Amino acid sequence: MEPMSFTLLTSAVEAIARILSRRARKQLGQEALLISQREPESKERLLSLFDKTKKRLAWAWMIGMGMTIVLFVLFIGMLITAIASGVVWDKPIWSIVFGTVSGGSLLSVILWKPFEKAFQATATVQILEMIIAGLEQEWAACSAIQDPLARVNCIREANQVALEQIAKLSSS
Repeated sequence: MEPMSFTLLTSAVEAIARILSRRARKQLGQEALLISQREPESKERLLSLFDKTKKRLAWAWMIGMGMTIVLFVLFIGMLITAIASGVVWDKPIWSIVFGTVSGGSLLSVILWKPFEKAFQATATVQILEMIIAGLEQEWAACSAIQDPLARVNCIREANQVALEQIAKLSSS
């Protein structure tokens, strides 16, 4: 595999470790290890593994974006309600309560950083797409090999590099 593809795969694995839950990473790692041990030459199984990884990252993206929107709406709504209850309705206790909830939602965004997680998920999916494109190029080069045993070994080697990196997720 080309050094650039290997670098992209390594950065994808590192980003996945920050985005996906430990359980999801462990499942992906176990599946990669299983493919590596039983069917290292299977293009379909490897593409399926990448597809599952992309779907899990898509969920991380949706949750991150959803939380960003909810926390922003909560912040703005509670801020407006705090100002209105303090100025218009002359209810300082409600102003403090709504202001505290508004501040809590802002603090949640600062600490949890849902938008950053969504951005990481987007970048990781793009990196995985580039890795898949690189693997498909390697597979195409391998299919030009006339000797069936050498062809299978070439595909196995290309798949093995990707599978070993994904298998490392289980230990992250």
